[in-house]
Amino acid sequence: GIHKGSVPVPYVSIVPTWESLQLFRTNRKSWNWPMMTSALGLTLLDERISVDVHVSTEMSDAWFEQQRVIALCGASGISTRQAEKFAKWVEDGGGLLATYDTGLYDEHGDMRKDGGALREVLGVRMIGEPSRSQPECFYRVKEAHPALGELESGAVVQGDGRLVPTETLAGAKLLAECWNLGTGEVRGPAVVVNNYGKGRAIYSSGSLEANYLYDRVKSTRQMLAAMVRYLGGGAPQPYTLKAPTGVYAVLRRAPNGDLALWVLANVGFKDAVVGRMRQEYLPLSLIEVGIRIPEGKQAKSMRLMRGEQSVPYKVEGGYAMATIPTLHIAEVVHLALV
Repeated sequence: GIHKGSVPVPYVSIVPTWESLQLFRTNRKSWNWPMMTSALGLTLLDERISVDVHVSTEMSDAWFEQQRVIALCGASGISTRQAEKFAKWVEDGGGLLATYDTGLYDEHGDMRKDGGALREVLGVRMIGEPSRSQPECFYRVKEAHPALGELESGAVVQGDGRLVPTETLAGAKLLAECWNLGTGEVRGPAVVVNNYGKGRAIYSSGSLEANYLYDRVKSTRQMLAAMVRYLGGGAPQPYTLKAPTGVYAVLRRAPNGDLALWVLANVGFKDAVVGRMRQEYLPLSLIEVGIRIPEGKQAKSMRLMRGEQSVPYKVEGGYAMATIPTLHIAEVVHLALV
């Protein structure tokens, strides 16, 4: 009754567009699949930000109304109709994060000549296909801004060596530029923030999320998380988690309104073919979790569904807080509400 029919409770929804996934029909490779899903997803899981993946074909008006932040990560192909939906949502107050070549191509895989499907929303004009990758590329901050967290002007963080050449439009603000440490070349805008109607948009001309997928650089993760929190207007996260790196959580809402926090402790190894290695998953102790209580509701009880036991909790700052005594691989924390 808790699991069947439950739905995610995301702070940010990653949207892989159907047009991008169909690029193979034009004899072109859909090369951005990792950044569209697993890359930013991993980044946000590591930052304890509630995330979901939602394909563009299922974006109803009701779905848009429930979204706080939408991320388009390398969503290369976007139809004019889809672009209009995203633009209207941002104009009405949404927060949009877009990276790399999002909207550079149309639904047929042809490069747009008008600067990209979301140029007015993002505040940038795309002027060509992605450049060739270069080593030793960093993002150099031009101006301190809440969208970049605690980074100050002049700060340098690891960037993407491949980026889409763009021009910043009037009214948009250039926050960081791509800079080649070896050659000293400034390769162009890297991070741009733009206000559009009542909403906000951030564009990164490279794929910081794809970089994080492979190198796990902490400053990259923190910068992406700062962008998402800024786009969310500082709204509180749906859950909190204090646990070692490698412990992830996903929050879901049951049909009756109760909340269930799925916690995975993927801290082990199970592959006998690689030789003499430990073959167990190590249990963890005293994992602290918090589930935000929806407005108008009250916490009734908290229970560990795998452990089959109730746990004491306290309400603090709008969250029902509890401790999982022992976490072995996985647990589901059920918060009953009234």
